[in-house]
Amino acid sequence: MLARSSIIPMLLLALLMALQGRDLQGQNDLLGKSYPEQMSAREEDDFLKVEGRAVLKEEGTSYELEVTITNKTDTMVDILADCGSFVTYAPESPPREDSMCAAVHSMGIRKNDSVTEQYDIPREHVQNGTLTIKVRYEDEGVRGTIELLLKSSASPKI
Repeated sequence: MLARSSIIPMLLLALLMALQGRDLQGQNDLLGKSYPEQMSAREEDDFLKVEGRAVLKEEGTSYELEVTITNKTDTMVDILADCGSFVTYAPESPPREDSMCAAVHSMGIRKNDSVTEQYDIPREHVQNGTLTIKVRYEDEGVRGTIELLLKSSASPKI
């Protein structure tokens, strides 16, 4: 009888945490969906090289995303900010040009230089074990977008 009564507080705690949207492991949602501990990707075109690495934070509710953008040209390249952020992460889409926070030339990267930015990304933006981010830029009137599909090289943590 004592063994059954000692499990009741544990069940109540698990139920309370589930109602608050948390879980005991911090890596699974209420449906048992697992999230990779870390993801990375690298893409480039003639103008930029973009490298991204996302690490699941200890509490398991968000990722710390670090993005390094390298200008490969001999001119300054402007990074277009989406409402203040230099990266857009799926499923978000870039703002319309006529919106209140339309894309602006908010940061120039000097020729052959790099910049690294960090972001806190809610884990809900990870779809099927991947995170898609986009960096929009303009170089001498030519606009472009580099899209990274960050994924894990290891199996997800359960």
